[in-house]
Amino acid sequence: MILQNDTRKHLQAHHGDFTEFADRMVETYQGRFDQVFFAFLDQYISPHEIKCAIDLGTGPGVFLRDLKARFPQAKIIGVDAQEAMLIRAKELLADDVGKGLNLIEWDLACPPITPIDNESVDLVTSNMVLHEMQLPTKLLQEIARILRPGGWLVLSDWIRFDLQVYSNGTLPETIENIHHFAEHCRYTPQDIVWMAACVALQPIEWMTRKQGQRFLGVFEKLATKSD
Repeated sequence: MILQNDTRKHLQAHHGDFTEFADRMVETYQGRFDQVFFAFLDQYISPHEIKCAIDLGTGPGVFLRDLKARFPQAKIIGVDAQEAMLIRAKELLADDVGKGLNLIEWDLACPPITPIDNESVDLVTSNMVLHEMQLPTKLLQEIARILRPGGWLVLSDWIRFDLQVYSNGTLPETIENIHHFAEHCRYTPQDIVWMAACVALQPIEWMTRKQGQRFLGVFEKLATKSD
């Protein structure tokens, strides 16, 4: 499913030029996916149990290569709908797509992602995506749908913190400054954990990092009474 107009307007207000944003995501990759992130992933996720891993909001797709390196036997799928992101991902992954690694074009604000079956995924990753969603519960419910019981979600995102810290001690003087703050600093860690638990995504461990500006957590999909 291509990017819907409502989603496009929402993201453009937040990101501006999509091509510049895609470039920035490539340039800042190491800061988001650093040693702490991968140590956390490696601590809780058993490689031999991962046969299918999906990265939601995969952007330019750099992370997919790292997932494939960690889970070489697994099918790796990236999901995104921003055209600029998919163009960059197809360029960066030109030698890998179709060789155990694939891309799905889908607007995450419009579940279900029909190419992905119920309870067919062992690992879902979602990085800096939840705060982008106008209705975050839709994303969490979709994650719960596609994860098998006992499967894992690794989620990282911005969390709520002080405006003074966000603005580096400079008083915001434009509407854009305030809008960006409101977009990034929407939820507390407890909000994220609670929303996930409401859809049977049980927190295993979570932490705050980057001076309290980021959340990193791992969740397990609980079995339901019908399972």
